[in-house]
Amino acid sequence: MRVLCILILSFSLSGCFIIKDFGAYWDSGTIDGNLSGKWVSENDKGKVINFIPTDTHIAQKGTDNIMKTLELGEHKFMMLVSNNSKGNIGQRNQKKKSVNMLVNYEVKGDKFIIYSFNQKLYKKVQSQLGEESSEIKKGKISAVSVNNLTKEVVDGLSDIVKDRKYWIEFTVFKKVKS
Repeated sequence: MRVLCILILSFSLSGCFIIKDFGAYWDSGTIDGNLSGKWVSENDKGKVINFIPTDTHIAQKGTDNIMKTLELGEHKFMMLVSNNSKGNIGQRNQKKKSVNMLVNYEVKGDKFIIYSFNQKLYKKVQSQLGEESSEIKKGKISAVSVNNLTKEVVDGLSDIVKDRKYWIEFTVFKKVKS
């Protein structure tokens, strides 16, 4: 099932970050065991995602999506690689049209919450990320594209994520008890 990928791709033009190369941050990413299991969307009834932790990453059941977590203090970003291919983890695969995204999220009890950045503050978000970033715009919706996840970009994200006025709850999933 490609629910998360479709959700995130539609989300990609409403406040996540499209990343060409996660660089060394992919290797230092963690596996958030709190994501493990089956989740049902509260916003879009019937949408289900299932995360399975492995030794090296978290896989989304029924897809070729993999992810790791980038922790910035108490805040977390999902480093998502869709259309993953072996030997190209964390870098966009031009042949398979893979997409790498960085998505702000948190797990609170039995809730998995994905956040979008506030579009009213888009220009400030982009300016905080430095020269590596550029705008992707579709109508009134903007997203930030970043070539390389560098220390400058991560430092900018660290500042942005601390101020919750930048973030809007985008979608909420509830954990299905097994």
